[in-house]
Amino acid sequence: TPSAFSFYHELLKLGAEKQLVSDWLAVRKNKKLTNTQTALNKFLKQVEISNYGLNEVLEKCVEKSWGGFEADWYKKNNSDDFQRNRSTTKVTMFG
Repeated sequence: TPSAFSFYHELLKLGAEKQLVSDWLAVRKNKKLTNTQTALNKFLKQVEISNYGLNEVLEKCVEKSWGGFEADWYKKNNSDDFQRNRSTTKVTMFG
């Protein structure tokens, strides 16, 4: 029998960080969104169109409490934000 679809495990297989996936699924749950294969496919297509990494998109979705993602959201509302984040990928505790 085919195994049940898991939004969580599918994202992990694609290289998503566990904490980001857990956090984003919590956002989706709070918004009463269903985690279907179709929803995942649409999300992944938009990630691909955006030209940003999966974890980068997931982090922004959690930060902004977005239950889904549209590539245009980056372009219209967050281009400065994302450019800044891309140029400062390392975070250090000591300044």
